[in-house]
Amino acid sequence: MEQELAQEIVRFGLLFARIGSCLMLVPGIGDAAVSPQLRLGLGLLLSLLLYPALLPQLALPEGEAALLRALASEIGLGLAFGLALRLAFGALELAGSLVALQSGLAAAALFDPQQGGQTSLTGRFLGVAGLTLFLVLDGHHQLLRALAGSYRLWPAAAAPPLSSLGEFLEFLLQLSTALWEVALRIAAPVFFVAVTTNVALGLVARLVPGIQVFFLAIPIQIALALLALVFGSAAGLGVFLRFADSALSSLPS
Repeated sequence: MEQELAQEIVRFGLLFARIGSCLMLVPGIGDAAVSPQLRLGLGLLLSLLLYPALLPQLALPEGEAALLRALASEIGLGLAFGLALRLAFGALELAGSLVALQSGLAAAALFDPQQGGQTSLTGRFLGVAGLTLFLVLDGHHQLLRALAGSYRLWPAAAAPPLSSLGEFLEFLLQLSTALWEVALRIAAPVFFVAVTTNVALGLVARLVPGIQVFFLAIPIQIALALLALVFGSAAGLGVFLRFADSALSSLPS
């Protein structure tokens, strides 16, 4: 009985290592403002719920060295899954920084609990809006399905195929590259308004040299950029949601 109980504890520990490490990086629950106790409790709860369904894929490592290798592998896979979703949300943070630079709001920084540091006002707005829509549209359920499905490809305590690991690393590299394109598409309305405004103010400065264009440019540029952000945020968040859905759908499972 004691040996069987110890085996069940090892299996559960391997399952918790992958799920818990993923939750450490997932936007929202993995933010620096969320207490570690809450993340730990949620990881334990999800592991308990998934344990009966994933029990056939939870093999037992033979020996202490194999156990340590399996534990390190599970933690690495969980962090990689969380990193994939974090990269998808990085497109919103990057788009917010680009909007702040173009609108003149780069100096208006505030605390971002997702990063544990300072971020732009527009970046925080897009981040909160994107996270809200992601949760409302059950994106977290899709992440859990991807995590559970990953055990069919990479069972616990089994050596992951090198080919699949290479494909996963290539997928993360492509995701980190694609977020720049997504960020530019989200910030495109503000870029268009900023360029148009600068050209118009430049023409006014040439036609009417007596006008202090510099003092007029800052409030006009900020107001028009914020209007472009508000009216273009629906399309921009739609681009982000499609990007996040594509990232979750492409996770190995």
